Amino acid sequence: MRAPLESAVVIPLQSVLRWPGRKSRENVPVPTDLPTLDLIRLRARQGSRPGARSDDCRLALVIEGGGMRGVVSGGMVAALEHLDLRNAFDVVYGSSSGAMAGAYFVASQARFGTTIYYQCLGGRRFIRMLNLLSRRPVMDTSYLLDHVCRDVRPLDTSAILDGDIPLHVIGSSMRDRASVTISEFACEDDVFEALRCSITVPGIAGPAVPFNGDFLFDSALYESIPLRAARAGGATHALVLLTRTKGTTRSAPGPVSSALLRFALRHQPAEIVEDWLQIHRSYAREMDEIRNAEDGDCPGIHAQSVQLDGTLRNVSQLETRPAVLERAAREGFSAVFAALGLDGFIATQVLGGSFRGGAAAGIA
Repeated sequence: MRAPLESAVVIPLQSVLRWPGRKSRENVPVPTDLPTLDLIRLRARQGSRPGARSDDCRLALVIEGGGMRGVVSGGMVAALEHLDLRNAFDVVYGSSSGAMAGAYFVASQARFGTTIYYQCLGGRRFIRMLNLLSRRPVMDTSYLLDHVCRDVRPLDTSAILDGDIPLHVIGSSMRDRASVTISEFACEDDVFEALRCSITVPGIAGPAVPFNGDFLFDSALYESIPLRAARAGGATHALVLLTRTKGTTRSAPGPVSSALLRFALRHQPAEIVEDWLQIHRSYAREMDEIRNAEDGDCPGIHAQSVQLDGTLRNVSQLETRPAVLERAAREGFSAVFAALGLDGFIATQVLGGSFRGGAAAGIA
């Protein structure tokens, strides 16, 4: 029987990494066209920190959500944290539940936050499908943000407010029918309100959230994967954490799915409903942009995506089975190890130990 994911044995990883030697603080010229993974490796080897770089690059962590499928990106940020790679990044962009993962990552609580999915949101505590027949929300975002994230798995918002890595939360504007970026937080409540905007699906998780004279809702409608926001913010490099498996994408809704979607959004403006029905098109464009950035065909930015193996099954956005959610977190964790060229056996051993604590294994 495998040990629970929330415990973590910190094992020595230096012998299996491709970054030989001890930490080096030598100032060496770094080309801005360096591949993303090489930049991460170099910064890890140098012990580079935000605000004190020896290079002119701006590395963004871009995190996709997807409702409960965000447990995958939760596992991914947990792996980055475990490998002591937080300080390699200059800025974090998160969409929907990816914003939740980003918040806990910036606060150095990634492993702690990922346990929320399978320890706090399973069963009917967070998702109640029968509420679809009424005007009550299917997803109880108040339970998540006002109870779990404040009391059960408290997010250290002070680390976000006073931290060295800015958090950019993506939302969707009902007024402009476009994505917006929220990055200025004056207090703890501002952080939680931004997260509420990013994860609130109209008709599923309650009404759109009033925000600065606008109404905001789930970022997935206009920017599921915030690489575009990272480019606009000046990022030269991006590590993109995707929650769908390789070879899969968001498909066009069929007649039944369209009817269900229209029913769920029946109290929303007609143009918003139509935008939801076309979301697969915008998602395809976002994936094209990522592939172009990986191939060097996207001016101004180099990207590397991390994605689950195509042999695995996608996690449903409304998944509530704790065992499925914990397995998905493990798979996301292992995907980061694979992307960095680390042995899958090592990832398995790490997952057998303390996942909740703050200790991390260095890579330099």
